[in-house]
Amino acid sequence: MPKPTQAHSLRTSLLWPSLSLMLGSTPAVGSAQTARPLSVTAHDYAFTAPDTMKAGPTVFSLQNSGTVRHELVIFWLKEGRTLADYIKAETVEERRALQAGVVGLIVAAPGESAPGRILADLPKGRDYILICTLRDSPEKPPHARLGMVARLHVN
Repeated sequence: MPKPTQAHSLRTSLLWPSLSLMLGSTPAVGSAQTARPLSVTAHDYAFTAPDTMKAGPTVFSLQNSGTVRHELVIFWLKEGRTLADYIKAETVEERRALQAGVVGLIVAAPGESAPGRILADLPKGRDYILICTLRDSPEKPPHARLGMVARLHVN
């Protein structure tokens, strides 16, 4: 059996907490019909997304305008932590220590929209990180290291 890559380990460490959040511990959110849409576009290698959003129920979607597969992982930062702190973190453990929780993950093929959406109730004052941890190949850096990291502040 092949040894997991660092990207696989990061995705796994982000995925399992998000599944537990989605399945058992997230607060009830208003219906998707009352939630505001927030569209995120993935490029090779950046996101186009608003940097602020009003609090309340929100449906995240992902459009991939790039030439490679991209994901949108959303998590919130611990209070007092910044995007710069996250970017400076060198290890999975350091990055995980900055996270207060994971909202969800969606993936889109090149030139397509992700088939799923993320429904979240965004509380006022919280900062979120939008990130893609995929790699183009095992020897290439994660997309996040190439610039696919953004901050979303909820006001």
